[in-house]
Amino acid sequence: MTIDERLEALTHNLELHAGFQADAEKRQADAEKRQADANKRHDDAIARIDRRLDRAIRLSVLDARRQRNRNIEFDEKMTQLAAALQGLIDAMRRGGNGN
Repeated sequence: MTIDERLEALTHNLELHAGFQADAEKRQADAEKRQADANKRHDDAIARIDRRLDRAIRLSVLDARRQRNRNIEFDEKMTQLAAALQGLIDAMRRGGNGN
């Protein structure tokens, strides 16, 4: 093989390598773009989940406060009812017509 033939073969191989390198760089750039898109979708999803969790926690706290107030009101009414019933029982024990 002559020097010119060797040079031609090396030049051809370098051109092939350059083409392969360019294809690899394009594939890498495409992969990076897809990864960036996936990261964006992931970040958006996490942000939506965070907002939903924040809202759910806020509503849970409000509901717990309301329930605590309802329980206090219920306890007060039950205490009043128990006192009224006790008064009725006491009145019935005393007998008579209530005079």
